[in-house]
Amino acid sequence: VVYLVSQLLILALGRYRELAADRGGAQLTGQPAHLASALVKISGAVKKIPNRDLRTVEQMNAFFIIPAKAELLSTHPSLERRLRQLDEIQRQLEGR
Repeated sequence: VVYLVSQLLILALGRYRELAADRGGAQLTGQPAHLASALVKISGAVKKIPNRDLRTVEQMNAFFIIPAKAELLSTHPSLERRLRQLDEIQRQLEGR
């Protein structure tokens, strides 16, 4: 149990560090929108569009213990989370 909790904490720390790096980069350059654009480009978000209809496996959802989109087991924050943070920094820099 301690091992599992420690691994979850390590993953959370990694996500926090990624967000802190984004904040630092945005504040250092003063161009959060440029960083956001770069994140979108390097993330390959277009490649994540499924090639097949995922509704075909919908009946298997009952067997999933943890949802596939769970950020809990992720080493990096989601692209959406990072873009929201950069958008907020952009608004702060613009004085809105």
